[in-house]
Amino acid sequence: MTPGTDVVGGIHTKAETPQSPTIGYLVSTWPRLSATFILNEVIAVERSGVSVRIFSVKDPDGEPVHPAVAQVAARVSYLSLPRHRKAAVHANLRVLCRHPGRYCRTLLYALRFRRRAILRSFFQAGYLTWDLLREPVAHLHAHFAHAPALTAMLTHRMTGIPYTFTAHARDIYVETPAELLRAQAERAQAVITCTEYNRRHLARQIGPAALNPSTLHPVELAGQAAALDLASGGRAYLGLVAGAWLDRLGLDERRPVQRMREAVEIVRRLHSGDRSGFTGELYRLASGAGLEYAPERSRIPLMIGTWKPRMAALAGEAADEVKIGGCANPEMVRLMRKWIGNDNVGIVVGAVTVVDEDGDAARARAAAEVQTYLDVVGRLDPTLELAANDPVPPDRFVIAGTPEEVAAHAQLLLEAGAKRVEFGTPQGLTTSGGVALLCDRVLPLLH
Repeated sequence: MTPGTDVVGGIHTKAETPQSPTIGYLVSTWPRLSATFILNEVIAVERSGVSVRIFSVKDPDGEPVHPAVAQVAARVSYLSLPRHRKAAVHANLRVLCRHPGRYCRTLLYALRFRRRAILRSFFQAGYLTWDLLREPVAHLHAHFAHAPALTAMLTHRMTGIPYTFTAHARDIYVETPAELLRAQAERAQAVITCTEYNRRHLARQIGPAALNPSTLHPVELAGQAAALDLASGGRAYLGLVAGAWLDRLGLDERRPVQRMREAVEIVRRLHSGDRSGFTGELYRLASGAGLEYAPERSRIPLMIGTWKPRMAALAGEAADEVKIGGCANPEMVRLMRKWIGNDNVGIVVGAVTVVDEDGDAARARAAAEVQTYLDVVGRLDPTLELAANDPVPPDRFVIAGTPEEVAAHAQLLLEAGAKRVEFGTPQGLTTSGGVALLCDRVLPLLH
């Protein structure tokens, strides 16, 4: 990925962005002679005017260094635990003291995968988080889907900094379990890969995520959506959101509706083959810019995620669906229908879901999982009419209980006007067990 230059999906036009933030690169080892492609990418990014920092998961092993490494201006920080154990311990303790909730929730999340290597990446993420709290970056990009992408995902959970990663070969076919690959991809802003075969493999493993026009230029959004649509044979959709935690990244949060309006316009033009260009208040697209291949479809379905009335009204004009992310409240669904003002636009709700024969255990697990984002969405629901110090009721933001209780909750959401209910992770006390109960016991009860 080259920030500022759109390459995903075959777009070869310079992206015009309002600023050039610092990008953090997470790599396995820096420098590494066999990873000259990463070296060349970093050099190209710096030449485009973007500031770069490099974070290496491992220390170099003494192999010969490519002469072009001398051209890299980026400062390199090493996260390896054997050589930096004392500093890493101190950094993790500082993060724990400053942000105990986020740190502990991320640790619990990492433990659920039950893999020893994830603990190493967790402590490296804590080490990196302390660095980024002092010297923030706007975005993290990891090369390889194993340790670098895992560290990026865990750092994202501690800091809110968005991340992307490039998947290559052995890292996605051998070294990264499917469950972990899906988790990394679900939370990433984008997943980039180097071959059509890889892209098709990833499309079978993962689905489209909610992308953000504040951190990705609309030409990048258009290219990624078109690439996924092509790989999936015309089964993709594009999900866009205004985003949260942008203030922590130093990004401009003003005018989110106008930003979304212009992003949608540029995406629509690129997908339809319109090369006339675009000049808006926030984005520009040069005349002649466009996709370098024929998209699978000239119009990919659009879903806009929001909790706000003005964005919902825009979705009523431009989108096919509106998603209320993290919502499990039927009253919010009814209010959203009024805000949209267009009965042809569907409403999608998606929330942390835990189903188990032990309903109390399911609710306890769901309450722990939702804490990751409850502080963001918990006070966005105006139907709750919460005072400043009122506790947020978790049951309005999770779907949890026995199979019969989960089915009844989902049925209420559908009857309130939801077109689709998405049962979010972890699905059960174990994902496999939860999915089995959803398929065998919950879905047959819905009508």
